[in-house]
Amino acid sequence: MLILQASDKLKDVPSELGEKDREKYEELNSQVLGIADSLYKKTRLSLKDKSIEKYYDTFTFNQDSSPEDMAIFRDSNGKELLIISDVGTKSVYSISLYDKKVENLSDANKVLDKPSKVYTKSIGIFVLDLTNGIVKSTYSNGVYEPFVKLSGLSIESMKLNSIAEFAMLTTNNNAYVLDREEKSLLRSFNYEGGYSLISPYLNKEEYQFANDIFADDLSIYITAKGENGIFRYVGSTSGMVESPISISGLDTVIKDSQAGYTIDDLNKGLYIFDGGEKRVLKFEKPLESGEKRHPNELLLLNQYLFDQEGAWNDIKDIVVDYNEKYMYILDSTTIWKVKL
Repeated sequence: MLILQASDKLKDVPSELGEKDREKYEELNSQVLGIADSLYKKTRLSLKDKSIEKYYDTFTFNQDSSPEDMAIFRDSNGKELLIISDVGTKSVYSISLYDKKVENLSDANKVLDKPSKVYTKSIGIFVLDLTNGIVKSTYSNGVYEPFVKLSGLSIESMKLNSIAEFAMLTTNNNAYVLDREEKSLLRSFNYEGGYSLISPYLNKEEYQFANDIFADDLSIYITAKGENGIFRYVGSTSGMVESPISISGLDTVIKDSQAGYTIDDLNKGLYIFDGGEKRVLKFEKPLESGEKRHPNELLLLNQYLFDQEGAWNDIKDIVVDYNEKYMYILDSTTIWKVKL
């Protein structure tokens, strides 16, 4: 509280200062900012110290490029790749995190027309195409097979008009689609030979502003625009039920949870891009059995801010490598690489 009061007082200082007073003001302001950053675990990213760098620009390599989404895939050899869905080039391609090699995934069956969202699992790459619905490229023996349509998951079958995101969850790879107009997370079961008719599963008024869905091995998280818009669901005998989660350590509330990321490991971080404050937040997830760790609470570990003009204005998604050394942020056609 005292830090905030000091910061507010410094804002009231007149702009017309002598040279010595200006130097003193800047020194005090820097000290206050440094204390506040330390208290609220803020890391200010800079191109100069290489804490952030431009990793790749899709427009540079193809001026028709208009990437819509990004995911990360770890193959059977532990090799990690960024997977990009690009509606401008009507393609889905991978970028190796080892050598930046770019490769198009095969579309021999011509099912990629408006590739929008992308989701990865160990068995392959799933893409929501706004013409052909959810399509799949199976990964087997180091090879990505051509994309194919999935029976029951065509755009005509789903009959949804405002899809925010989708995910393929559970060991059965059921399809979950987040739709703003329906204010719902809808579900389709994977049966041998095709998928069931999609139907509402989790409904909430806030989902008219929904942005993202992601999961770990125990919980499903849905994000939406609005104050601290992170909603958690956990398994029960009757299916997934909402389990409210609080947020600890922030100086200001989350205003717009535009994108999120985590993996199936409770000891790995949970990451949120807050478009309202243009920052990435890293949280420690709770443990609610065994040796409990802040149950029902996301604990702030770090805030990442980047003050470059024009940057982080069109965030599509964020992903993190398996060892949590680097985060990758798709911002319009630029992929930023952030040191964690």
